[in-house]
Amino acid sequence: MKSENKFLMFLKKNAFYLVLGFCILAVALSITLVLTLGNKTTVPDSSGEEKPPVVNPDDDKDDDQQNEDNDDENEDNDDENDNNEVPTVEEVIFIMPVNGTVTKHYSEEPVFNGTLNLYTAHKAMDIAAEEGSEVYAVYDGVVESITSNYLDGTTIVIDHGNGLKSIYNSLEDGDGVNVGQTVKKGDVIAHVSVTYLEEYSDGAHLHFSVEENGELINPLTYLEVEEK
Repeated sequence: MKSENKFLMFLKKNAFYLVLGFCILAVALSITLVLTLGNKTTVPDSSGEEKPPVVNPDDDKDDDQQNEDNDDENEDNDDENDNNEVPTVEEVIFIMPVNGTVTKHYSEEPVFNGTLNLYTAHKAMDIAAEEGSEVYAVYDGVVESITSNYLDGTTIVIDHGNGLKSIYNSLEDGDGVNVGQTVKKGDVIAHVSVTYLEEYSDGAHLHFSVEENGELINPLTYLEVEEK
């Protein structure tokens, strides 16, 4: 009896602390359960069995499609690189514009002009030929202009592209090419005459010049001449 009374007296005196201890223990257990359940990667179904996390089946398809797209892009880049290769540039070589003999070469220094009886620069090449001789396009191009005047006779200019032009002077009127016409190397474009009055005393010849980027240059830059 005395032992039981002591136990009851103990409970009465320490009831508050016992209740507080139980509360703290309950809170600690609740926190432990929450943390434990929150770290689980499986999802329980209604039957209480755990299921593995759901994986989207389209994810693998998306990865495969992305790989295919990357392969296609790489192929397109390879094709583009092939297309961007530096093209081979064909060397421009003129043929002789007329069958004849070169009588006067290009010169930036003054040379004597027997018709005008004075010294002047001669930025062209004179090729003596019989009147009526055929004149040929020295290279592929487009007829840019055909003009005629009293001193120069008829002049034909052919544009070869990239700023390069050939100029044929002292031609007969009424020859067969037209402005805008495409011509090939070796096509007959005109005939030699004596209408270039500034060099009339030199007889029938072709006064041939070459222009590059707006400047008259030595025709020998593109023309190979066989001296006769």
